[in-house]
Amino acid sequence: MKITVVGSTGQTGYHVVRLALKAGHEVQALLRNPAKMPLKHQRLTVIKGNVLSETFLATNFADQDLVISCLNTHPGLCVKITLYTDSIEIITGAMRQAGVKRLITMTSWCTGSDPKDPGPFLMEYILKPLFMKIILENMTCMEEYLMKECHDIIYTIVRPPRVVKDRTSGKELISQERFHVKEACSTIPNVDVAKFMVACAETSTWESKAVAIGVPWKIVSSRFKL
Repeated sequence: MKITVVGSTGQTGYHVVRLALKAGHEVQALLRNPAKMPLKHQRLTVIKGNVLSETFLATNFADQDLVISCLNTHPGLCVKITLYTDSIEIITGAMRQAGVKRLITMTSWCTGSDPKDPGPFLMEYILKPLFMKIILENMTCMEEYLMKECHDIIYTIVRPPRVVKDRTSGKELISQERFHVKEACSTIPNVDVAKFMVACAETSTWESKAVAIGVPWKIVSSRFKL
């Protein structure tokens, strides 16, 4: 499979590239600064350019089977965020120009809320209103754009809890079509998120769906085997 990764030098994107190569795929990494990509492989192509340019993306999406976006931002408090909505419109526009139909991207737990299925207390009542409101609102708008405006795109939205830089947990991830995973830890290793995203590329299970993932803190029956 030919996979293009946008956001390929981030803490999750790097492992997406590494694990996709390990799985035997041809990988194309689009980034502003190729010097930040430490990986070298005969099936890896690194291309320098503006990842927020629709023209640049469309040119390099040609002949690709799938786009994986790991773009993210970590701004300070009260800083207006539009990266998620801006980038998804550019990426899907470029995909349409290039004729690519499949997209995997990531947001977060608790982008939305369900009174009948509330998220963890810390997330819903402290982190979300006080520290994460702006970023989660923009992620929510991105999700809504894909769901409402991109019926021609076969998307998968991956919703992890707080992603930390760590080795794989070695556990089977819980994966559920909801805003969070009640039976999971509040953090997840970046390697585990990358494994799940690459696995999504190889299955139709989560096509046109938003899936919350997490590392189980107890034995549960609904699990996704990495």
